[in-house]
Formats: sequence, structure tokens, C-alpha cells
Amino acid sequence: MTIDTSITSGDLMTEFTASISEVLDLWHNKMEELKRAKETERTKAHWTIKLIQGFFNQRGNMGI
Repeated sequence: MTIDTSITSGDLMTEFTASISEVLDLWHNKMEELKRAKETERTKAHWTIKLIQGFFNQRGNMGI
């Protein structure tokens, strides 16, 4: 009984294509994650500014 352990160029191309696909999927997922983080930070900054503006507006209304 012999076991065929040869690798064909088609096998290599299939593995290479799968590897590229995995890398692209990981890259895409990371870009989406960074985009969400950026949007979250932008939202935090927006509401922090609104909070500070509200604080100073309130102080101005109180005559302080």
C-alpha cells in the first residue's frame, strides 16, 4: 500500500488563495473595528463638548 504525498500546483494555488482570502477578511474586519472605534470616540467628544457648553450656559444664566 502506498500513500500519494505529492503536491500539485493546483493544491498550492488553492492554499495560497485561501490564505489571501483569510488575510483580506482579517484586514476588512480590523478596518471595520477601527471605524466603529473612531465613530465611538467622535460621539464621546461630541457629547463631552455639549456637556461643557451646557455647564457654561447654565453658569451664565445664573449670573455667575
